[in-house]
Amino acid sequence: MNAAKDCTLQEKLLRCAMALILAAGALLASVAASPAYAAPSTVDVSIGGKIPYGGFATTWMSADGNIAYCAEPSSPTPAAGSYSTSPVPSGDVTAAIWYSFGSPGFDASMFPGSWYDGGGWDDAKYAAASHVLIAYAYSGSESAATHGTS
Repeated sequence: MNAAKDCTLQEKLLRCAMALILAAGALLASVAASPAYAAPSTVDVSIGGKIPYGGFATTWMSADGNIAYCAEPSSPTPAAGSYSTSPVPSGDVTAAIWYSFGSPGFDASMFPGSWYDGGGWDDAKYAAASHVLIAYAYSGSESAATHGTS
């Protein structure tokens, strides 16, 4: 008789589960052995035009070609150039960046149905709202995040 044909369904499921556990363990070991991502020590910042909102304005910015945001609305826009990097200060800021316009986690459906004046959304409005969101996560203060707005 062939032993493989005599296996019960439970035995087959157990063997499959054991194979999956072994494969998952091997995958985790290979991921743990891979080098960690190292952020660049400097970025090149480019400055674009103004983005008006609520009687105030932020600025289109990019760092190494990726959208960048000001986290301190009361500070002036930096000049274009090369800047040293530093770690993001908290998980709240990381989350705010992840879900902001231009980032991988951005989803327009997570924003209100209309802009604060009742109008529709566009890229500049998503960027302005993202700027306020990131500034709030960074400062923890509504007044700091909405500095200069009406």
